[in-house]
Amino acid sequence: MTIQNFMEKYNIAVFVRIDKDGSMEIIRSETAKLESDVLFEQLITFRDISSIINTVDDRTPTMNFAQDTTRCVITKNSDFVIYVFYESELNVFEDYDFYMKISDELINIERYA
Repeated sequence: MTIQNFMEKYNIAVFVRIDKDGSMEIIRSETAKLESDVLFEQLITFRDISSIINTVDDRTPTMNFAQDTTRCVITKNSDFVIYVFYESELNVFEDYDFYMKISDELINIERYA
């Protein structure tokens, strides 16, 4: 699955990929939007690359964050870290199932296709 297909399938507003060399790619959806950029700013904008990469470690390669209705799932492997931001009204249990589902797909996402 390509990044664009993934974003459309799951209504992802912002996709961020950071390679182990520190290069960062940010893709914003044309259709899905965030109610607020506060979570994005806290996790990406106001932090240095090292902090962004090291938010998750090998013991916990997937994490999620929430602020109001804005959600973020972070997934890491040996080559890159991916942050995806989206809006959700799901309860905590439904949201957990959703984030586990998308985190599995994130590891295998094709960068360009």
